[in-house]
Amino acid sequence: MGKKAELFVQSVKQAGGLMVMAVRYSGKEPDKRTGASREEYALPFEGAWTVVNGGVVKETSHSWDVLTQRYAYDFVILDDEGRSCRPDADPADVAAKLPEAMTKITVEGLTGTLTWNDKGEVEKDPMVYVIKDGKYVAA
Repeated sequence: MGKKAELFVQSVKQAGGLMVMAVRYSGKEPDKRTGASREEYALPFEGAWTVVNGGVVKETSHSWDVLTQRYAYDFVILDDEGRSCRPDADPADVAAKLPEAMTKITVEGLTGTLTWNDKGEVEKDPMVYVIKDGKYVAA
């Protein structure tokens, strides 16, 4: 599948998720009090990272109106000057180095270990688990 087709499929999935949520919650989406997870989560990385976008209130969320992204967080590594990139960095050079940086990230999760190859692509087939009342009921 080409990149444009992959982007289209992802867009359809995002839109579909939003429609499901609109029907499921009928305009009464869970909030930080009523929709808080009882599960404990671990971040998929180690070391010192900084949240640059995200939160549980509209003022800090970068995607408040997109329900599937409402409580998403963006993390970056900053240098001692508080920068994520040199001020004189060439954007094309930074983009070219991203796939290499991705190979250094490993995420341990419910469905196994997730890694990225040298092209920045995920090296694991996706798996879906159904969670009901805080318990895994199907895979």
